[in-house]
Amino acid sequence: THRATMAAKEVSEKVRVLHEELNALAGHDGEQEDRGSMGRETAVEYEKRTKKNQAEREAREKVAEEAAVAKANEVDLQSTEGCSVAASLLNSSLCDGVIERGLSVARIFIGKLFSHDAGDTADERTVAEREEGAMSQLTEAMNKFLREGSSDEEKLIRARVVMWMGAVHLNAFVSSNWTGPELKVHFSPFPSHASVEPGTDISKSLQKASVQAMEEDSEIFYA
Repeated sequence: THRATMAAKEVSEKVRVLHEELNALAGHDGEQEDRGSMGRETAVEYEKRTKKNQAEREAREKVAEEAAVAKANEVDLQSTEGCSVAASLLNSSLCDGVIERGLSVARIFIGKLFSHDAGDTADERTVAEREEGAMSQLTEAMNKFLREGSSDEEKLIRARVVMWMGAVHLNAFVSSNWTGPELKVHFSPFPSHASVEPGTDISKSLQKASVQAMEEDSEIFYA
């Protein structure tokens, strides 16, 4: 009947829209080919197309990250306009689902608000005490940044900056430890950690101190 036909078309349209939304969430929007006119792909063709799409996406993201980093370096976090730009950059990285860009931008902003020295000793007790103190200083720096807003509007914008920096690092934490993929960049909130050479005694001590700091109530942190 006409009613059944219309209902079937409506269901088909909803399925099509849902399929497109799922592809967009998976980062495949704009990459689907018309199988009806192209025919079925071979495994070699599929691999070639996938690699090409990935390379193009990485190239676009490299340009976007370089632009975001350049803009972040110019941001004045003591002004309302600067805080607005900072919030926009962080929010964009979260909306785009690009963890590396968000981390690069967040590290710049944290460096503008907080100074920390990773030290040159590998003594585990010394490193643990220094990192515990650094975390307290970072917390105080964020609280100070929030309190210094000159108006309710600016305080709200500053709160968004802090919240979205936290969200960026939470995404990095989850990706690195559970969901993947493995991150190619250093994701510590302390900018000085990025200069520590991987595999050194200092790096190992920092890793152990960080893991112990995140373990609570016998809940083990995997890294």
